[in-house]
Amino acid sequence: MLLVCAILSLLIGVALPRFSGTADSFAGREACRQLASAIRYAQQRSVLQRKLVRVVLDREKNCFTVVAPQGAGQQGHDNRVESLWSVPVELPSRVKFAALHCDEIEESATKWELPFRPDGRVPECTIELETSGERRYEVAIEARTGRVRTQRLAGEGAGLLSELGR
Repeated sequence: MLLVCAILSLLIGVALPRFSGTADSFAGREACRQLASAIRYAQQRSVLQRKLVRVVLDREKNCFTVVAPQGAGQQGHDNRVESLWSVPVELPSRVKFAALHCDEIEESATKWELPFRPDGRVPECTIELETSGERRYEVAIEARTGRVRTQRLAGEGAGLLSELGR
């Protein structure tokens, strides 16, 4: 019986570290998918309504929101787009915004604003997310096509998560 317990503890000791990154991996992939969906929505909404729409990434609160520009809303309303994305979407607690590489951006101390033009033009942009386990993911927007893709940046098992275009 003692031998069985020793073998089981050895197996658990070997297997447990392999599963420790699973929660980080899931959180990183889910955050990428949510952000990519919000970006695709903002692109479509800007073209359909023929108005400038922005995706605001709040680094301090670790969330993002889709908003219309100042003055575009109706009187008495804030300028958030009426949708699922109008409420700030918090990233999972294990995930944070790591970096932003963008041709065109409005930046403050705590926020990044990505503009989506009424004529369909979008900025060339890459948003990097990082998990607490130091896994890095990116959401990339191609300016010419408006295509949004997500991928894991480095490490074992890295690869394309989604190749859904707009």
